[in-house]
Amino acid sequence: HEFVHAWYEGVVANNETIDQWMDEGFTTYASAFIMNHLFNDGEGDPMVPRYNGYFNIVNAGIEEPMHIHADHYERNAAYGLASYTKGGMFLHQLGYIIGDDVLKRTLNRYFEEWKFKHPTGKDFLRIAERESGMVLDWYYEYWVTTTKTIDYGITAAEAEGSRTNVTLSRIGLMPMPL
Repeated sequence: HEFVHAWYEGVVANNETIDQWMDEGFTTYASAFIMNHLFNDGEGDPMVPRYNGYFNIVNAGIEEPMHIHADHYERNAAYGLASYTKGGMFLHQLGYIIGDDVLKRTLNRYFEEWKFKHPTGKDFLRIAERESGMVLDWYYEYWVTTTKTIDYGITAAEAEGSRTNVTLSRIGLMPMPL
């Protein structure tokens, strides 16, 4: 983890005071995949276990938005969740939205365009939008600046011959493509 910090905080020059979720979160994301490759032969998704910590904080009602000055969180647990866990989940879910290959291109382009320049979350977002050809402001606004959650449920499942029709409903207040 600390070695990867040399990349994001040192070379890309993310500001850990203002956009700590980019420094800690991007580091958490990269570290998870590096460790998974080294110690688990790349099997499974190394980000899945991180969701449990997120659910615990959300269910306890102590989550705070990610885009808060690092010194202004009310609880240390909320800072840790927003910075490390939810920051890493930002990239993980972005990969779900734009595709993992596009996410990899986005991260490479982010480095090339912003090394030594102190980028913000919006700078990263614009690169993701250019690489994916998608408008992603909605994702950034919901995930980074609010505590709205992604939560969908199955309201009906009906057999129709050899098919099953499933009806989903959005429970949480954050939209997400399914």
